[in-house]
Amino acid sequence: MDVLRQKNQSRRSSSGPRLVTSTNAVDRVGDDDQDAGMNDHDPVLLHYSEANEKERLTSRAVGVLERLRTWDIFERFLPPSGVVYDIGGGAGVHAVWLAGHGFEVQLFEPVSLHIDQATAAAEQLDAGQRFSIELADARSIPREDLSADVVLLLGPLYHLLDRPEREECLEEAHRLLKPGGLLVAAGISRFSWLMDAYRQSMAQVGEVQTSISFSVETGRSTKDPEPTSFQAYLHRPEELEAEIVDAGFVGSRMVGVEGFAWMLNDLDRILGSTSESEALLNQLRSVESEPSMLGASSHYLTLASKPT
Repeated sequence: MDVLRQKNQSRRSSSGPRLVTSTNAVDRVGDDDQDAGMNDHDPVLLHYSEANEKERLTSRAVGVLERLRTWDIFERFLPPSGVVYDIGGGAGVHAVWLAGHGFEVQLFEPVSLHIDQATAAAEQLDAGQRFSIELADARSIPREDLSADVVLLLGPLYHLLDRPEREECLEEAHRLLKPGGLLVAAGISRFSWLMDAYRQSMAQVGEVQTSISFSVETGRSTKDPEPTSFQAYLHRPEELEAEIVDAGFVGSRMVGVEGFAWMLNDLDRILGSTSESEALLNQLRSVESEPSMLGASSHYLTLASKPT
């Protein structure tokens, strides 16, 4: 399943970032044999040891749409430059784009496989484009207070299943941001599995119907997870925004990422046409903040600022 990633499938430091460039040997801070904040049975670690997150965003049509829309949102809402903490930055797909657009990017990721993939991506950059890569838990980032212009949480808030854990993550983002700094936080729609199961003609199976009802009622992506299942908390749009406002952020704005388009049967064909893909992206941009459509998007972003 595209949306639910094939559904069944330290603390603070006064030291600055060690930067990775295409001309230097890669220096990966804190990279040892223990994944950050995890043990060998952690569901996130187990899932991503088998899933290919990098390929999800670069080869599958739904993932490509998510990536293109995320970059479009970055272009319009991020400041022109500054320090970006990409927390839970995965294989570095977004970090590479941000570094290429002049940001000083520091990627923090709890999964060692993703650290390796991000390192390989960084080594392909041109000289002068750089980002650091560090093993860390989203709730405990080894950086000083007030040190980031932008904090990205494009995964941690849905992988933290319980609200107190998400509150801890948002508190950490608030600590790291400079006054006026921007938070960009992703959520997965409460209704994503409902829509995805019908999109992929899987909903006729009785156990899938049970799983759909469970996810809509509880917000949990999986009722009876296997060790490598994709486990996530699925937010209602207003719920994600409320958690961020309650954490002390202001000026919140929600935008749908894929909107309705991830459910199109001919999405791959559309994305293969320059004119049709541009037209689709323009239409998605025009309705991205329409409240009545937010829940139809598989992912949404909340953008909010730390008070000045």
